[in-house]
Amino acid sequence: MLALVIGPFQLFLKPAGMKRRSRHLLLGYAYVLSITISGLVNLFLAWHATGGWVSGLGFFLLDVLWIAATFMAVHKISINDVQNPVPPG
Repeated sequence: MLALVIGPFQLFLKPAGMKRRSRHLLLGYAYVLSITISGLVNLFLAWHATGGWVSGLGFFLLDVLWIAATFMAVHKISINDVQNPVPPG
């Protein structure tokens, strides 16, 4: 739930000043932590889904893709391979 609340703020509020940048960084850490925790829990829940193997497989794939997309973004950020949508100056 935390990741779903934080996500839009991370995407649409661009950090301009130092205070906003530190808030953006803190929210980013909270987002990645919440995705990691929910990802591990959701793998268990997908395995025990009551809707049969099709719903379990759907939940499992959704969870794996969510985790993979998050960690690919973290990797891109860590090697500074990001596009800056705001022009400098």
